[in-house]
Amino acid sequence: MKIIRFVFLLVLWFTTATLSAQNLKLFHEDVEVSNGEINIAELTSDGEVKVIINIQNTSSDAIDIKVKKNVREDIEGAENTFCLGSCFDPSVTESPVSHTIGAGETTDSDDFYILFLPHGNVGHAMIMYSIFNVADPEDNVTVTVNFTFTALSLSLFHNDEDVSNGEFSVSEETTEDQIKVVINIRNNTDGDIDIKVKKNVRQDIEGAENTFCLGSCFDPSVIESPVTYTIGAGETTDADDFYVLFLPHGNVGEALIVYDVFNANNPEDRVNVTVHFTITPTGIGLTENDVVLNLYPNPASGNSLTVEYSLPNVDNTELVIYNMLGERLIVQPVLQPTGILGVDISKLTKGIYIVSFEQSGLSLVTRKYIISR
Repeated sequence: MKIIRFVFLLVLWFTTATLSAQNLKLFHEDVEVSNGEINIAELTSDGEVKVIINIQNTSSDAIDIKVKKNVREDIEGAENTFCLGSCFDPSVTESPVSHTIGAGETTDSDDFYILFLPHGNVGHAMIMYSIFNVADPEDNVTVTVNFTFTALSLSLFHNDEDVSNGEFSVSEETTEDQIKVVINIRNNTDGDIDIKVKKNVRQDIEGAENTFCLGSCFDPSVIESPVTYTIGAGETTDADDFYVLFLPHGNVGEALIVYDVFNANNPEDRVNVTVHFTITPTGIGLTENDVVLNLYPNPASGNSLTVEYSLPNVDNTELVIYNMLGERLIVQPVLQPTGILGVDISKLTKGIYIVSFEQSGLSLVTRKYIISR
């Protein structure tokens, strides 16, 4: 009887000791995922997908942790990495440095996160992340992240460039005539798709008008096409099928219009493009060949934007960052025709922004900027 009691106590002690050694828990979007899975399903793109995992230290002592990744299944042509305090090269499988979590504390969104870069590829990836106590590697917890990337059913092109869920700029001198902008729509599926188009004028030029044509042209007051247009399996619309008309009527300024193209039978199946119209006075217009504007990193997860630029001159020139509502969020004077600017973006939230060089209130060049934090 004493032997049985001794064995029972020994097993109980061992079980308690083993359980007490598990001092780490994982959370994703406030849901515990310790030793579980996270499923991420996205449309493929050239951007990055950021997955934040919060690590909780449930013990009464600080713990130095490391992270190890194990790629069980990957997508050809894609890349993945993780960040623990700082970000590592995609080839790194175990963090070269440790990160300290205080007693009872939980990491923030910038402490540990995963970055997956599909680079436009599609497929499924499965990656397991093991977080362990450096002083006691048996004190560990894992999570498996399943990434699924699918292709867009619909893609948009302008001048043979893929602008799906992106933006492009149109810079013209003012005129009484209409400015025609062709956008080609490609059906990437093996079945016909009946589409509609909806426009959203985020910013307009006083006195100007805009409309669009889908098979036929509509009144400028029309927001959503009243009829559908069928695109055959694997086909792309021609120049006369879908296009945008902008009528400045001699006025100048900037307009920002989003065109949403969607499957009429499944409105969630959609793609959009933002067109930034810059209409300048006659004889003053500049093309994007006259200026250089490079942004990096882009997409970004930090608090600083680096702008590399070259301009013909800097008379009354400003660097302006807009949100997608057309609101000016950051304005910074430009004093030199060529150089590199550092811009504090710590107050900007995750999303898509427009960076523009403006001279006397008129845009010279714009670029899309993505913040992924």
